[in-house]
Order: sequence, then C-alpha cells, then structure tokens
Amino acid sequence: MPTASSRCHLLTLPDELIFEILSYCPVENILKLEGTCKRMYQICRSHAIWRSLVQRLDVSQAPSTNPFHSIESLPEPELRWKVINAVQRHRVWTTPGNVPPMRVLELPLPHIEESRIMKTRLLPGGKEILISNHGSVEFWSIESMECLWSIPAPEDHIDTVGFDFDIVDNGEVLAIAIVCEDGVFPDMSLLRLYNYTFANRSVNMVLERRLPTLSPSRIMLQGEFFISSIPRLFQSVVLNWRSGSALILDFADPMRVRTDVRSKLVADNNLIVFLQEAELGFCAAKLPLSALNERWSDEVNHNAWQHVLFRSLDRDYSLLPLPYSEDQDSAQNGNAGYGLWVLAHHIFKPSWQPDAPTEIFVVAYTVTPGGRKPMRLISFRLQLSHSEGQGSERDSGTLKLVRSSSAPIGRLPRNPRNVSNTGLMFSLRQKLQVITLFSEDGQPISEVDLGADVIPEFEEFDPNVSSVDPWSGAIAVRILGSMKVLYFD
Repeated sequence: MPTASSRCHLLTLPDELIFEILSYCPVENILKLEGTCKRMYQICRSHAIWRSLVQRLDVSQAPSTNPFHSIESLPEPELRWKVINAVQRHRVWTTPGNVPPMRVLELPLPHIEESRIMKTRLLPGGKEILISNHGSVEFWSIESMECLWSIPAPEDHIDTVGFDFDIVDNGEVLAIAIVCEDGVFPDMSLLRLYNYTFANRSVNMVLERRLPTLSPSRIMLQGEFFISSIPRLFQSVVLNWRSGSALILDFADPMRVRTDVRSKLVADNNLIVFLQEAELGFCAAKLPLSALNERWSDEVNHNAWQHVLFRSLDRDYSLLPLPYSEDQDSAQNGNAGYGLWVLAHHIFKPSWQPDAPTEIFVVAYTVTPGGRKPMRLISFRLQLSHSEGQGSERDSGTLKLVRSSSAPIGRLPRNPRNVSNTGLMFSLRQKLQVITLFSEDGQPISEVDLGADVIPEFEEFDPNVSSVDPWSGAIAVRILGSMKVLYFD
C-alpha cells in the first residue's frame, strides 16, 4: 500500500499530463474542478482542454456548428459553451417531457397561401432557409429577415414540384436543383440547376435539362451529382451537373430481375443504395463511382443515355446485410417479401472530430396490413471509413454497420427530411413529438407542448415540421400561412 509521501497528487503532475487526464473526464467533472483552486481553474479554462473535449463528443452529443467552419478555431469561451450546450441538450432531449430553452423567429413572408404546402430547407447553421413559396424559390436570411434572392415562378405551363440543395466549393457556393412539371411535355420532368455565390450574392443557371418523369419525393443533390428515381421502373437517374454527363442505373438480382431501390445517396465517391435482396434481405450496396467512368453519356436527349445494370455478383458491387428483428418481416404480419421501406436517411462527416469516418443514418419502417401489428421504426447507423494509404480510385472505403434498433411507433413523422446529427427526428401535430433513433423504447419518446404563442390553438389545425437543420438543431415550422423557426439554445 503506497504511503502518503509516495502518492502522486494531481497538482504535482506536469500540465500536459493533467490536460490528457482531464480530456477523458465528463464535462460535469471539469466544471466542478474549475472551482477547486486557482491552478485548476486556469487549466480547466484552457483552450486545449475544451478542444480535446469537443473532439471526443459522440454524434449523439453533436455540437451546434457549421460544417464549413472550424470549431477548433473558436476562442475558449465560445468553444466551452459549445461543448456544455451539446451535453446539456442531449440530456434534455432524451428526458421525456423536456425541451431545451427555445427562441422563436417568424419570417415576414408577404404572399403565403394558407392552403399551399410550402417546401423549405434550412441551410447548415440554421441562419438561412430556402423556401418554395407561391411557385418561386426564395433564399432568406433568418437573421436579417430579408429575402436575399429569389428564382421567379416559372412559366404558366410549368409547376415547381420539388427541389434540393447542397453547399459546394468549400462552402462558397449554394447549388440548388429545381424539378418542374411541364404541361407542354407531360411525359418528362424539367431540371433547372442554379449556383448562388455567397460572397457577391450572385445567382446563375448552370444547367437546364429535360429528364424522364421523376418522383418529386425522391430528388437529391449531393456535391456535383443530381440523383432521382423513375417511378414504377425501379430505375435511377444520375447526372453530373458540372459536366452535364448522365446515365440511368438499374440494380438487379443474380437472375437479372430488377430490384426496387428503397433509397440512395452519394458518400465519399461511392453510390450507396438500400434495397431488398431475395436471399440476404435488407442490404446496403456500395458502388464506387469510378466503376461508372466509361459509362457516362454527354447526350442532351435522355433517350440516348446508357442504361447500366449492376448485380450483386459484379466485381465492383459490394453488399452489406442490415439485419433487424426477423419477426417483423414474417408471413404472419403480411410483410414477407417486402422488407423495409426507407423513411429517411442522413449523411454527414463529424467536422468536430479529426479524421472521423462518414456517418450514415438510415430510418426505415415495417408495413403491416390492416394495422394488425404495431408499426416498427427501424434505424441503422453506418460508417464509411478509409484505411491509411488508400489512394487509388478502386479504394472506395469500408462500409460497416455500427448499430441498429427496432422500436414501436404509433405514427410516422410527416416530413422525413428532419434527421439531426444527434439522431433525433421531430414531428408536429398539437404537440412537438421527439423521436430518438437507435433506441428500443416506444416512440415518440416525448411529446412537448410548445405553448399557444408558438402553436396557436385552432379547431382545425395542421402544423407541419417543414425542415430540420441537422447541424444546429433548428426546426422550421409552417403554421397557417406563416413560417416560424425554432432555435433550442
């Protein structure tokens, strides 16, 4: 047993070693240590401590940040607040009946039709918002309450049916893809793609293309790729808007029978699709985009594009089974053979963690006829990582399943595009419903009354969560012809 003289007291250690020890401590312990003595106060308020703490935050405690701004470069007081706020918000959101402190901003939109459903998308950081409003697409600054620019409503015979965006060129350019229906060409969809430069607030149309009829609920813009689905044909359109080249993808089983792709996304130069395989069940399929290098077509007419077929036996095509509770897909509940239906997915790289793998959240559900069995919410957390030394185009990374869960849920969220980096989803009826992914508990885990000043009380009332910014946790809510943005600080 060591004697008092042989014990090593914390304050006798070098500062560098104390920093290393404290970086593994819970945030609550750091805050307590601050008040013990002057030296511990100085150590606990150092930038090095809070930089280490923010880097160790799991995605369930993801800090409020912007993916294009370095969180480590923040001064110590702001970095400290980010870490404490992330830990506290996680604790509050996962406690039934609780909601973090909230502030509400209402946008002064002058011409909202109460009967028209607006489509909105919050930008990372929650300070700007895209709104499809009265036929036009508008870009608003929430802080200054002004419309920075708008894409005018299209011609009378053209109707905007959907849009998506991504921020490219290291955060300097906002790319917006708008899909329209054209009454003159009813058998085709019209794609218009715009670039907005933040520095000089200029906007340019960079692409206009007629495509096969697309599903408006399945359009996606990721980096330089526009991706969508052709209804009823189980086919996917992939278009590189920078080069203008495109192709049509088919996925099939070993017998060359087309497979219905439930969802798709682009991650680290891979196309990842989620589908139901006859033998393996629900799977994630990874296809390196380099495998398509010789297949792209520069033709403007989509009828001349190559149709590329991929099967599970192909060399470039890898499958990752995503198992879930087998009794949810049995013949007794009428779901046999159909598998899971994807409600939402979310992809991001934790910018606060050095060399972090790409995170992919997939939210799915089971279908049961006649409601004989409770609906289940199935969630998967995947990671796409790269090994050291990988450099060739064929080294496309390793996709692995980190976690999955199955939970009973009464009603699905109305808007699927509302998954946060922390693994939360939100739905709004008379109350704000909080849904936690990767949990076996019944969902929603919490229902919160936001108050009559936020959600007015009407007899016939249909509020809607229009968008959630995954990075800040801000929520855009459409309420009877108005648009409110909720911030949880």
